[in-house]
Amino acid sequence: LNLYNPELDQVSAAEKLAMVHQLDEACRAEDPRVKNGYNVVETSKAKVRIVNTYGMDRSFTENIAVLQAEVNSEDNGFVSSSGHLVYGRDINAIDVNARAKEAVKRSIDGLHASSIPSGKYRTVIHHDAMVSLLGVFNSIFSAESAQKGMSLLKGKLGETIAAPCVTITDDPLLPDGPNSRPFDAEGVASKAHVVVDGGVFRTFLHNMKTAYKDGVETTGNAGKA
Repeated sequence: LNLYNPELDQVSAAEKLAMVHQLDEACRAEDPRVKNGYNVVETSKAKVRIVNTYGMDRSFTENIAVLQAEVNSEDNGFVSSSGHLVYGRDINAIDVNARAKEAVKRSIDGLHASSIPSGKYRTVIHHDAMVSLLGVFNSIFSAESAQKGMSLLKGKLGETIAAPCVTITDDPLLPDGPNSRPFDAEGVASKAHVVVDGGVFRTFLHNMKTAYKDGVETTGNAGKA
């Protein structure tokens, strides 16, 4: 995995500050209902190395750039706040004006929103909202949670747990993934795993300890601080 771009380390604080100003100006110019906002441009770098007395010595270096625009808009007493976040390893490839446009659109779309009566509705869920929704209950796929009796999926391997249109893949090898990694916190080589396949639950996510308890191979999902 190529998780490190040396050119990103050369981006100065002044250049990042200039992008923040550009982002702020672009948001305000997009719509007169934009009142203020909160904008961030940051870069970070980290090196992970695992060494043990059995001869393991593995390491990788990664860096990333993040641009975040949070927009507050107002219209006739109605207020809406929303934002947009993007990341990448080439800061020059981030289109500041396009990101501002998207952040403002999301904020303006929230103006004049109102409650609806309780009931059953056909719903279209934005992909960002779906990520947040999945994040609420993703711990149910943890083998450790299941072994502690804290997962509703305990004992349901091979069963249908979702609609046929639902497939969930855990892929730590995505070329541009912000959490991609060549190995996990125990040094196990990373691999992609289909967790839910067409609605059918296929695997828990294991580290070496949980895999040993269940008599299976680890999925390479060990995590440590």
